[in-house]
Formats: sequence, structure tokens, C-alpha cells
Amino acid sequence: MKKYWYVQDWGTYGNETPVFVGYTIPEITKIMKKQDWSPKIIAEWCKDWDDRDNVFKDVAGGVWSCHGSTLLYLPSWNGSWNNYETLMHECFHLIIAGLGKGKLFINEGSIEEEGMAYQLEYLFRNIRIKLQKKLLDKKKKK
Repeated sequence: MKKYWYVQDWGTYGNETPVFVGYTIPEITKIMKKQDWSPKIIAEWCKDWDDRDNVFKDVAGGVWSCHGSTLLYLPSWNGSWNNYETLMHECFHLIIAGLGKGKLFINEGSIEEEGMAYQLEYLFRNIRIKLQKKLLDKKKKK
């Protein structure tokens, strides 16, 4: 799969996370603007990436968060175990950013572990299924 993006819901939570596979930083920025995302979030995104290359080099994946919003980046997806392990790792970061900080699941020394664990399962399963389906659809078209 070369390039693909969509917005992943969080089920019972109002959060949404755009998932990008194979895009450069300028391409993601262009999509953010075209989709009419908050200028405040776009400005933070651009500020965070100004000092970096225009592509994500040598990363297995990443999560960016700002003002309660999150974004998941994967350089590629071929359905390998490495992809699954990276996705699980990045979903953990999504949980910390979206629930731990955003919804106060981590608060003054207490952690709402069970809710975070169920949400991790939800995100991992749904993102993996969506990416695998897209990968299979592309293979069928060839």
C-alpha cells in the first residue's frame, strides 16, 4: 500500500484520529488544510515539523498530539508482524495522549487501567482491520 489515509473513531469516546500511511509532512499538511482542520492545530503541526525533513525518515511509526487532537503516522503497511507490533506500540501512545491526558484517565497518581486497556484493543483492532482490508482490496485490483 503506497498512500492511504482515513479518520479512525474512538467508539464510545468523541475522539477521532486521522491515520496516515506513506505520506510526507507537506502532504499531510496539505490534507489538513483541504479538510479544513483547525488553524490552531495546523499551526502547531507546522511549528513542530519546521525543523525536520519534509518526510518521516527512519521511523517505524509515530503519534502526534496537540490540543486534544491526535494523528497516527505509519510509513508503510504490508500486514507484516512488524507492522502489527508498530501499530500496537503507536496505539499505546494514542491512548496516553487521548485518554490519559485528554480525558484524565491518568490523574494524581491514579490510572484507569481497564478503560485504557479496552480502548487500546478497540483502536488496534479497528485500525488493523481497516488497513488490512485496504491492502487486500489493492491486491485484488492487480
